[in-house]
This record gives sequence, C-alpha cells and structure tokens, in this order.
Amino acid sequence: WGWRGTAMAAVPPWRQAMLAIVDECLARAESEAFREPVDWKQLGLDDYPEIVTNPMDLGTVRARLTGGEYASPSACAEDVALVWSNCQKYNAESSGIHQASKRLQALFDSRLGAARAAGLLSSAGEPDSERDALVEEQLLLAESLYRITAEEVAQVIDMLKQACSAAVERRDSEISLHVDRIPQAMLTQVQQYIATCLPDGRKRKRRGGPGTGGAASAATGPNPAGASGGAAAAA
Repeated sequence: WGWRGTAMAAVPPWRQAMLAIVDECLARAESEAFREPVDWKQLGLDDYPEIVTNPMDLGTVRARLTGGEYASPSACAEDVALVWSNCQKYNAESSGIHQASKRLQALFDSRLGAARAAGLLSSAGEPDSERDALVEEQLLLAESLYRITAEEVAQVIDMLKQACSAAVERRDSEISLHVDRIPQAMLTQVQQYIATCLPDGRKRKRRGGPGTGGAASAATGPNPAGASGGAAAAA
C-alpha cells in the first residue's frame, strides 16, 4: 500500500514523527477498514450517523498532517483516538473489526509514548502554553482519583481500557494509570465523569497522599476492569 514512507522532509520534526506513526498503522493489513471514511450508505449502516456523530479515519488524519492542519501532536492524537473509539462504539466487542481497532490502538499508543519519551513531540510545533495546560490537566486527573470511591475509580479504569489501552498497565494485582499517555479529549471525558461523582464541587476525604516519583495509590476493591488495586502516574 503506497502511503508508507512518504513523509516530506520540510515539515516540523514533531509532524514527521506523527506521520511515521500513522503510516505504520496504515501499513498494517488490518487497517484497511480505517483508511477511508466509512461509507455507511453503501454498507447499509443506516444507524451509523446516529451512533457515530463525529466520524474520523486514518486517511483523513494523514491528509491533515501533510496539509499542516494540526497545530500540535496532541491535536493529531485526538483525531486518531477518535478513529478507535468510533469503531469500538459502533461494533460489538466480539467482532473482528473491534478487535483490530484495539490492536491498532495499542500500536499507535505505544509508538506515541515512545516518541514522547524520546522528545520527538516536544518541539516548537506544540507551544509551551499548550504543553503546560496538558500537564496541568494530567496532574489534576491524578489528584482527582483520590476524591472518588473505589467503584468510581474502577469505572475510570474501564473507560480508559476501552478508549486508551496504553494508559492502563496491569502488574499482578495492581493497575497503573499513566495519565501522560491519555489524549486531551479523553482527559476531558474522564474529568467530566469524575465531576458527576462530586456534585456541587463536593470533595470527599482523601484516601492517601501522593507517593514518590509522581505516583499515587488508588483505592482497592472489585471493579469492572478486574483490578484489585491501582496507581496513577503523573509523569
């Protein structure tokens, strides 16, 4: 398939890095269903527009990247996350396309995390003000986990497992939430859910304090994600 390896040398480094990640996803055979907009009319999916209100596909993401339409890596990552969440919203979890989206999502999130760790995405293409705002929201999410119940934390974990699997890491009986791997759009969605758990700004008693290295222990207990404990990493 001809899209792989066609990044233009004149684009900013962060855009080249994002383009390489998107191209790697597009090069996978199982990405075929995600390369172009869903032709729901031809496929007879009459309910598709009702369920998927903001459609997105990897071909559109790539075109926006090469066209310079994204102001930052996070804006691009939000659109890619939308590709997976739309698929997973519309298609049953047992379906092949749902499972393919999860595998591609894991690949994208893994490559994105590696690019961030290597400093490839923290260029002038993403303004300091935007990065600072993103970090502040990530820290706010980590802090907010102390103010909700174990069952509500479990719901957050379940949301992230479905929409951003790279942010959830399981080690034996412990689950770690890597908030630095959560796209901006998903951060907002999780914060909105947490706000519903704390009506009128009510703050529950904290269950603990931040540990070393930017990690915080989350409450333990049965949860839909199958976790008996967890941590939220802010870095």
